[in-house]
Amino acid sequence: MNLYEINGAVAQLAEMLEEGEIDEQTYADTVASLGGSLAVEEVLKAIRNKQGDIELFKEEAERFTEKKRKAEASVEGLKRLLMDYLNITNQKKLNTGLFCVSKGSSKSVDVYNEAVLPEKYFIPQAPKLDKKQILADLKAGEEIKGAQIKETDFITIK
Repeated sequence: MNLYEINGAVAQLAEMLEEGEIDEQTYADTVASLGGSLAVEEVLKAIRNKQGDIELFKEEAERFTEKKRKAEASVEGLKRLLMDYLNITNQKKLNTGLFCVSKGSSKSVDVYNEAVLPEKYFIPQAPKLDKKQILADLKAGEEIKGAQIKETDFITIK
């Protein structure tokens, strides 16, 4: 019997207990006989396997992120090499037959001291809630209109 079937059977037994069709001892004995702990153990094994997969995927993602970073650095180095060649040969554009490379320039702002910039260059930001402070105040017994503590159930596996 799988956990879905056991859950259904336990729910049905709970309803029978609630309606007085069976007593508490019959309920407990029947639930124990369903083998729920074995089914739960199988679900827990599946969770552990998936957690292992998640860790492996995380490690692979980190490995690929590092490979991507190295490839991007290599591309930038090769572009600098091309730029040096174009500068040394005093060319703005070079057609190789298969490719065409040209150099250009762009302008951007380099802010080296933000503290001395006039106020007009700053974008106003909307206020941001401090949810940690709200939670701390609610836990301390303070009533806050528009906020309440929300309790969420979760599973801990050891």
